[in-house]
Amino acid sequence: MARCPNLKSSRLNRAVPLDALQRILAHAPQLVDLDTGSYVHDPDAETVIKLISTFQKCKSMRSMSGFLEVAPLCPPAIYPICSNLTSLNLSYAPGMHGDELIKLIHHYKKLRRLWILDCNGGHKERSLITILANC
Repeated sequence: MARCPNLKSSRLNRAVPLDALQRILAHAPQLVDLDTGSYVHDPDAETVIKLISTFQKCKSMRSMSGFLEVAPLCPPAIYPICSNLTSLNLSYAPGMHGDELIKLIHHYKKLRRLWILDCNGGHKERSLITILANC
């Protein structure tokens, strides 16, 4: 990625750990669209701090998707880029639960497109109603 300064979009698979995501983003702060993988292993505090710092440098990011499986410490790591994102695709994010989803969405000031599938059941449905009421 360091050799591709014009790269605007990246799709990562499930096998990319958070520390690797941080290194990838450090070499590609110009990304506009990021599709993340699966983050089920609880990262240590140092990894999360590095990821937050790296996301703060991603000023061009407008679209994000992924989060196939998510450890509780992971959603707050993307808060630094939330205010610029206009599109969030959580359609394959069964691990994002109601309260986490509400906290995440409250950081999106310019959000225009939100994709969520599988809203059947209590937490996600109530979260979606709360989100829509606050838009």
